[in-house]
Amino acid sequence: MLVVVVAAAIFSAGCAGSTSQEGLADSDATSEGETQADAESTSEGETPSDPTSDSDTVTAPVGSEAPVGAEGTIVLRLEDGFYRLPADGSGDPTSLSAALDDISPGDDGWIASSRNGEWLIMDTERFGCEDWACLVVARSDLTETTMVQAANDLVHTQDWGAISDDGTLIIFTTDEGPNDLDQAVLHATGDGWSAPEMITGSSPYAFNERGRITPDGTTVVFDCGPSQYGQEGTGVCQISLGGGEIERLVAPEDGTDATSSNAARGGDITPDGSLIFEADWGGTERLWQRLSDGTTTIHSGFDNDNSPCVLPDGSLASLWLAREGNTNGVHELKIHAADASTYEVLLPNVDVVDGSIHCSG
Repeated sequence: MLVVVVAAAIFSAGCAGSTSQEGLADSDATSEGETQADAESTSEGETPSDPTSDSDTVTAPVGSEAPVGAEGTIVLRLEDGFYRLPADGSGDPTSLSAALDDISPGDDGWIASSRNGEWLIMDTERFGCEDWACLVVARSDLTETTMVQAANDLVHTQDWGAISDDGTLIIFTTDEGPNDLDQAVLHATGDGWSAPEMITGSSPYAFNERGRITPDGTTVVFDCGPSQYGQEGTGVCQISLGGGEIERLVAPEDGTDATSSNAARGGDITPDGSLIFEADWGGTERLWQRLSDGTTTIHSGFDNDNSPCVLPDGSLASLWLAREGNTNGVHELKIHAADASTYEVLLPNVDVVDGSIHCSG
């Protein structure tokens, strides 16, 4: 059986990225997508097996704690609302929710950004959606906000969506397709948006959710499986934004000794075409990568590390629960270099809502 060796001792008690948000340490905010494995602490000694070999020892890199200098911005949710944070740790979180309240008060279900950071897309009760949360598109500086109307109907989503870099294409999760949940595409028209196109209608999986548009703008990667919120049996799939054949990139049983009761989820694509995802192989959630040649290997050796997203320079943001000084076991925002050589925790002892982070330029 393959043995994974953690390359270096980690787990420092804090980092220079601490902000005034530390008072949120006792937050119990979670999302519906949080798994039981997220909430339960696992032993730091547990190590997963790599699915690419049955005999070789594979090093699970951890890297040293040091500023990563990552490019881009992260949208995230804290106890009191949504925020934006520079990924290089150069500033404190700024409240998106407060800025939106100044324009139209209300609550938000989720907020995501386009990869280039120029657009926001949200499920919200603002801007005329008070009776039933609906989809709204906004410029990143909030100078322009528009309720999304497809064929004259407001659009309601079942989970997060994504918007293209030019703001003319939306992917979202809907329960109005042939499966329990499907991925649907909207195209901007002269006076609104097109009728939804159910691109996963032929999917063999009941739940097709949490789509992300790839960096080249041609494909969506999403969770696919028999249960909602990335639970057991979930894998990572992709399909062209124009529809066609679904390809399952990672299956839950792809890890050594894994079965269909395991789960791989939360996929995002790096600038070089690799897939980053989390999997519960080996008894704890860790970040894994599927290289462009189809080889799957572990990305980093952190236990209880999940919900990844990829920044423009290939650095990763994720939510880590197992830092030694994280005595409350909250979801701390961690930035990891693309090559896993360095890492830093930007918001020590601050609980970030699981499944809420989105990376952009």
